[in-house]
This record gives sequence, C-alpha cells and structure tokens, in this order.
Amino acid sequence: MNADEISGIADAFVHARRTACILDAYPGKIPESLDDGYRIQDAAIALWQDTIGGWKVGQIRVEHRARFGSDRILGPLFRQHIFECTDSSGPEMPLFEGGFAVIEAEYIAVLGDNVPPGKAEWTLDESMDAIADLRLGIETAGSPLPALNKRGAAAVVSDFGAHGGLVVGGSIDGWRERDLDSLECEAFINEKSVGRGGPRNLNDGVARSVQAILQATHQRGHPLTPGSLITTGATTGVHAARPGDQIRVDFGGDGSVACTITAATPEEEG
Repeated sequence: MNADEISGIADAFVHARRTACILDAYPGKIPESLDDGYRIQDAAIALWQDTIGGWKVGQIRVEHRARFGSDRILGPLFRQHIFECTDSSGPEMPLFEGGFAVIEAEYIAVLGDNVPPGKAEWTLDESMDAIADLRLGIETAGSPLPALNKRGAAAVVSDFGAHGGLVVGGSIDGWRERDLDSLECEAFINEKSVGRGGPRNLNDGVARSVQAILQATHQRGHPLTPGSLITTGATTGVHAARPGDQIRVDFGGDGSVACTITAATPEEEG
C-alpha cells in the first residue's frame, strides 16, 4: 500500500471515531498483510491526540495464522479510555451504536520496571518476569465499521485493533505462585451468562500475549514504561453488546469487574 492510501484510511477511521459516525464500508483498499495494517494503525496513532497507556492483544483464528505469520494482533489503549472499576456498577463505557461493539473478559498484565528499552527478543519466561502485577478487567472493543471483524485480521489492526476502552479491576493475589490455567471467569450481560473461560483459552497463555507486545512495540518504536497495561486476550469469547447493557465479569474468589455500555458521542478535538 502506498503512503496516500495509508493516510486516507487512517484519516477516515480517526474522523469517524471523533465524530461517532458509522462507516458503510471499509474506507479504502483493505490491507492484506499485518505490516500494512500496522502502518495504517501507526498513522492513526499519530493523529489521535492522547498518550498510550498500554496495549490490547487479540488472537488470530487458527486457520488464518499461517497466512498472517502471527497468532496475535495488537492495538493501542489510550489513557482517556482506561477506567478503574471502583464500585459494583463500574464506569460507563461508550461503544459505537450501530457499529462493531463487543465486550471481553480480560486478565491484564501490568509491566514492571525491568523492561530494557533496547531489548528486541523475549522468551516466554522473560515475558512473565516483566509482569509486576496481574489484574482483572473488561475490554470494550469497537469500531465505527460494523463489519470490521469480518474484513480480516489486518483490517482489524488498521482501526486501532478495534480499540474501545478498558475497565481495570483489582489485583490477583499470589498470581505468580498460582497455576494461571486454573483461573476461572464468567461473563454476564444483563445478568445472563454469555461465556466461561480463563487464561487456558489463550494460545501459550498470558506470557505469549505479553511477549507479542514487548517484541512488536520495540520493532515499531513505541516505548513501554513501567505501569503499562496489556490486555492478554478474550478468555470467555467475544460478546456483542449495545448501549444500556450491564456488563459483569465474575472472577470467582479473585473478585469481579463491571461496567455499563453507553452510546459513543462526538469527541472534542484536543
């Protein structure tokens, strides 16, 4: 893809997100490779007037991993869209009404201060050692393009990886000494169970998601800082949501996280 194509797609997605307008079709040539998807994403990050507080990770479907040469896709988490869950109802989280709108139960890795800025390659063990805390969370994922998820992994990458927002809950006590595959969670929408799971549903688990971020952000020139958040992947599935829905994820004895979905409204330019 040439520079004009990349710029045009990035401009269109950023404008649609800023104005909360729904797109009828993908705004240009659909990228065929993750490299082109990330080039569009980086162009859009440069246009977005906020700092990155962390990164989201999604899994590529098994049957498409050979084509894209990866098992994970990545997207930025902007600070203005990260909220702490401080009570039983949680924060209000906007998603695009009529667009792509889903929620995911997440285990959130918090990076410590032992991430050398020049380190390019990471093993799974080193990636686990880079985690200072493991917290509970809900990711709200969305796009002004309703069919984004049907356009392939590179298209999802191009629109911030379907970035919506992040609700951050409490820390998991003793997580480093526990078998993470034994952790359980259950997602509810309007008190109806929509999925159960845990880190065992992530290919190579939490460590692989953190490894993907550590290596990719170095390659792309996005520095990571202590306290950066990494959502490690949808553990109970991807669940459609709409404005008015009450979301709750029960993490068993580790706690729960909740939020309410609202309709996205136009944002003021910073």
